[in-house]
Amino acid sequence: MSHPKPEWLAALADGELCSWRRWQLARHARGCPACAAAYRHQRHVREMLRQNPPAVAMSDSADFFWSKVRRDIERQTAATAATAAPAGWWARQQLRVAAAVAAAVVATGLVWVVGPARPAPGVQAVHTPLPDTTATVLPGPAQVTTVWISGLPWTSDMTEMQTLFANLDS
Repeated sequence: MSHPKPEWLAALADGELCSWRRWQLARHARGCPACAAAYRHQRHVREMLRQNPPAVAMSDSADFFWSKVRRDIERQTAATAATAAPAGWWARQQLRVAAAVAAAVVATGLVWVVGPARPAPGVQAVHTPLPDTTATVLPGPAQVTTVWISGLPWTSDMTEMQTLFANLDS
């Protein structure tokens, strides 16, 4: 194992790692003098902080301070919930709706200007006796003709196609 990042050693010292990663890092730190020293330093700093908590002079009691913090969090949560209402949703979605409408208008304009799709030169549409189907004959190299029948499911070979046609006739 290469040397772990300092963040991993700090997480090991804080007890924040899963069992496999903790075992792997502890094993490495036992065998690597540099990582062992860094790990001991992390543990030493944490022990010093635990033994010497900060002495903060507060104008309010700790309970009163935390009640103010809780009140502010609840106020912000309520404000966030109010913007998540349907009116807030519409305000956030206006740009997306406008973009969708603009795309639909552009597509409609293109269809109106260009006109309906027409087959390419050399492509012949043949109507078949099957309901709701159209066969399209595409010209290809000599002795090759591709026939695509719309409205039918795709089959990978002709035996499946023959079976499909036999089932359609019955």
